Amino acid sequence: MLSKVTIKRPVRFKEYFLVLAMHYFQTYTLFALLFIFSIFTGIAYADKKYPEVEVLYLAPDQEPAKATLEDVEWLQGLWVGAIEGIGYQEYFVSEKNGGQMGGYVRGWFNDGTPWFYEITLFVEKNGSLEQQLRNFGADFKAWEKDDQFIRRPLIKKTENALYFEGITFVKKSRDEHIVYLNVPNQDNAKNIVVVEQTRKKLL
Repeated sequence: MLSKVTIKRPVRFKEYFLVLAMHYFQTYTLFALLFIFSIFTGIAYADKKYPEVEVLYLAPDQEPAKATLEDVEWLQGLWVGAIEGIGYQEYFVSEKNGGQMGGYVRGWFNDGTPWFYEITLFVEKNGSLEQQLRNFGADFKAWEKDDQFIRRPLIKKTENALYFEGITFVKKSRDEHIVYLNVPNQDNAKNIVVVEQTRKKLL
């Protein structure tokens, strides 16, 4: 509701209009400034808590980010989620052996039919981390040729996010994280798949 303007003496129409306009301008300017301030402070808070989503690739002359296995410890445990309704599960072991932390990922269709399996390692390498993985179909035939596997160096890390090449893990809370994975389309253009994960207690 608009606030009432009190005129203490008779004024002409132009003067009344001027007073009224100045009052509304001041009122709505204040509202506008408060609104803008709330937007920017909200964005700043969101950026601090949930970093801007990026899926990065290491430049030819770029060095991987410094890190140790302690930086991925929060991923330990069992996680469940979905990719556009398709079941998705991650499990990372709680023990680190020989500079490695292992785990597996699996996906399945809505009818329960297995889609894929993935064996994955986080490996300490030259003062940084690298995710190494290999994918298998439901028939357990490897998707990668011969003895090849995928290697994802760590490009960047923040308080709540790990940016490996082609994949980003964003920690929302102790029991929630989001995976942003680039699955290039036929034209080799970026195609970001988003997987929201929730921690599940082991039996």
